[in-house]
Amino acid sequence: MAHRATVIGGACPEVLRPRRPEPGAGGHADLVVLAPTRDELREPTWLESAVEATAASLADDGVVYVLSPPRLRWRIVRLLAERGIAIKMSFIHDPDTVGLRCLVPLSPAAATYAFTNLVATRPGRRRIVLLALRAGWIARLLARALPGAGLAAGRPTSRPLFDWLFALRSEDIHTPLAVVSVSWRSAGGSLVAHGFAGGAPGPAIVAKVRGPAPPGPVEEAAIIQRLGRAASDAGVAVPEPLLVETGEHRALMLETALEGSVAAAILAETPALVPSLTRRLVEWLENWNADTRSEERLASDWFEQEVLEPARALAPLLPDGGRYVEWLESRCRTLAGTAVPLVATHNDLTMVNVFVGRSGSLGVVDWESAREQGLPLVDFYYAAVDAAAAANRYADRFAAFREQFGGEAGSSSTVRELERRLVAALDLRPEVVELAFHVCWIQHADAEQRATLEPARGPFLEILRSVADSVR
Repeated sequence: MAHRATVIGGACPEVLRPRRPEPGAGGHADLVVLAPTRDELREPTWLESAVEATAASLADDGVVYVLSPPRLRWRIVRLLAERGIAIKMSFIHDPDTVGLRCLVPLSPAAATYAFTNLVATRPGRRRIVLLALRAGWIARLLARALPGAGLAAGRPTSRPLFDWLFALRSEDIHTPLAVVSVSWRSAGGSLVAHGFAGGAPGPAIVAKVRGPAPPGPVEEAAIIQRLGRAASDAGVAVPEPLLVETGEHRALMLETALEGSVAAAILAETPALVPSLTRRLVEWLENWNADTRSEERLASDWFEQEVLEPARALAPLLPDGGRYVEWLESRCRTLAGTAVPLVATHNDLTMVNVFVGRSGSLGVVDWESAREQGLPLVDFYYAAVDAAAAANRYADRFAAFREQFGGEAGSSSTVRELERRLVAALDLRPEVVELAFHVCWIQHADAEQRATLEPARGPFLEILRSVADSVR
């Protein structure tokens, strides 16, 4: 794990920029990202000087990650080799460097799993990559020629790149590999590593890493301990925490890997499965909500914290946001002091966090945002829209929202039927259903704005603007 990191060059995208302090004068870096811009490469001596600085600053066990135009990779590899630094592993960025979601090693086992089970990529692209990986020389050619590729390098005596994953469990794996992904909340979400032991076809372990500030792996492990059994009894597999560690710069949790494929990848390839998968998720939510349901008389302070504070923070970004907050205040006053059903909620039921096994069984990961008591239906509304978005590879979340909930004329008959099913099963009053719909999008727009690198923009904010406008 890198404690000190530095970037040489101006072309490192924000999503790949290390969140670690730089080494002091004369210090060494555990990670050096070498990412030249085109203007830098036009300077006659820039590249040689950059490689020299890379070699001088690299710790004995450090890693160099090379991001460069394909035409210069051979030259960079040669310059590094002259300084005793060799390429250890090659990666494909999916979907590309700037919009990065996954780093996939150009290794048959890891890449086959990633492009079959994890990544919602196009079938043609997946077939080309997997066929190419059967021949080692083609894989090496792809690493040098693909625009969305990176090279990891180190000294001959350095430890294997993903040795830390298995060392945490005192396992000595000859060729550890990992598929590394980040959540859509790339500015503040967790990094997830699916670890492979040698040439095994599936991951042996999963690690989640993020900064030490909560919520994070430590809190997630505690949440799974509290809510996992009820969620499992209701019908989904839940990962089992194996080890939790905290350090100065990060917190980490090792957990068991779930069997199956990510639902987002399945729906991207077969959009017709959206209704059936949504229905199966609702069956689980109905059971889980019934098992965890409690009636609570909620004070005005609860509504202030859960609904009105985030709504007021978002109001300046909404057309006539002040009027929308006034409308919410009136709805909250109506419910304050009355008995409102609360249920356990996952709060991030994206199809990226849902696994579908070969037998059709479901699994759910990423529990760090889950709560023991939240408003019913919020998981359903989010999951229904996310499933529709996944079917179009997340090209347009707002279009998916309109498809599912765009007014009675435009609403999906399936989601309205499933909404009625949950409302009846939990015996929800209309005013609770109405508020839950608004709270769902307020919460996700608020989380989006807290994490985004582009304030006042984002698909959840666009959805909330539509929802707020609908109450006129």
